[in-house]
Amino acid sequence: MAECNDPQVTHFAYSRAGTGTPGHPRIAEDEEMARELCAYLESFGEELWEQ
Repeated sequence: MAECNDPQVTHFAYSRAGTGTPGHPRIAEDEEMARELCAYLESFGEELWEQ
């Protein structure tokens, strides 16, 4: 991956990326990923949504 040197660009990886159900994820895995992603976005605070 190329470096962009922008502090607003971050990388997020799910805790079980590549280790869940082979093929398409199941509903429980989708829900787990959604919780992780929501927590990650919330960690930036309200200013994330301001321009």
